[in-house]
Amino acid sequence: MNAVKFVQIETSCVSIHEYLKQVINFQTHFRLREAQGRVFADSINGRVQVGAAIALSSQLDVLQLRTRLSRGFRQSLSTVTLH
Repeated sequence: MNAVKFVQIETSCVSIHEYLKQVINFQTHFRLREAQGRVFADSINGRVQVGAAIALSSQLDVLQLRTRLSRGFRQSLSTVTLH
């Protein structure tokens, strides 16, 4: 093998090595962004669950109030005598 071919192979190896380092950097960057996205999604999911629990609690309170008011209205009607 002559020196020129050896230099060409060496240059190709260095070039391939540089490309592989670049691929590793891209993959690392992608994985970091993916992890940030997961953290953000988990955070939003937690907030949505809290909001849903608050909304459900409020709806139950309104339903209980309506039930109490309708019972009270029915009871007041039963005590009223018509003349």
